[in-house]
Amino acid sequence: MALLSGALTDGFTRLLGDATQRFVFDLRQLLFAHVQRLSLRFHDSQQTGDLTTRLTGDIQSIQDLIMTGISLVGTNGLRLAGMLVLMFWLDWRFTLAALSVIPFVAPLVFR
Repeated sequence: MALLSGALTDGFTRLLGDATQRFVFDLRQLLFAHVQRLSLRFHDSQQTGDLTTRLTGDIQSIQDLIMTGISLVGTNGLRLAGMLVLMFWLDWRFTLAALSVIPFVAPLVFR
């Protein structure tokens, strides 16, 4: 299970990294085109470098969110699915009994 989890995590991270880089590249192109269309009055009212710093910082934050958030959700989701399959394979009645507490615990956890 650990070897499979490691291999899937590595492959998922590589694919997600490539997709994230393409997404961020497209986002930067769109934002640069938008900044170019803004009026000169807008650019005169902004401090030098403030707009560039904000754009690069925000894009980096979006990239970090995508890489860490989706990676964590994906790997933990696959791990949960694998555990559920193994639990059902070992004893389906005990698995259903263990999962029966979810409707009672979920409102306490997700409030």
